[in-house]
Amino acid sequence: TLKGKVGEILRVKVINKHNITHSLHTHLSGYKFEMDGSQANIIAGKGVGSMIPPNREYVYEFQLRTAGIFYFHCHSADGGRSISQHIRMGLYGAIIVDEPDISPAKDFVLFYGEGQPGSPAPFVINNRGIPGGEMALMEAFEKGGFDAVAAQLNITVTAFKVKKDDVVRLHIINIGDLYHSHHHHGFEHRSIRTLRGDSWAASVLPLMP
Repeated sequence: TLKGKVGEILRVKVINKHNITHSLHTHLSGYKFEMDGSQANIIAGKGVGSMIPPNREYVYEFQLRTAGIFYFHCHSADGGRSISQHIRMGLYGAIIVDEPDISPAKDFVLFYGEGQPGSPAPFVINNRGIPGGEMALMEAFEKGGFDAVAAQLNITVTAFKVKKDDVVRLHIINIGDLYHSHHHHGFEHRSIRTLRGDSWAASVLPLMP
């Protein structure tokens, strides 16, 4: 997760140590074309280095103008794999841009998407998924009790540690190609930007791709 505040410059140095081309393409707005990190740079002959060949590096720079939750991902289709396959292998992350005077909270990011090609976990949260789903989790519980379930936290099951009375700020993104939904109970849900601070009067948040 990359973080900054409105008015700051976000500078990211990306080093490609893999054997195929990768890039960093953001869903920010108003950045210079040389920072796009896409095939358009190669086609236009401008900012070509932002599509990073193996053993090369590139420095991306973005002026943070708008507060919100954004994200970045690899925009390469090298290696005979589509862009979405690069994403499913975990080449993505969040960009949190805060207002300069935002109130303090514990920030967590949740990415919903589909699993890696051939993975036994068809759907994932933060690139984690339970092979076999909830049935497998129940089987682990039956064999080893709660300790067996706890052993899966932040391995196959995404988990966050908070304390009573903490203010928690969730940044929720659907990085996949299908509809996903965020669903939890027991909290007041308040949308700080989309609904300008009003409550979201439901326990399910539908997320378009």
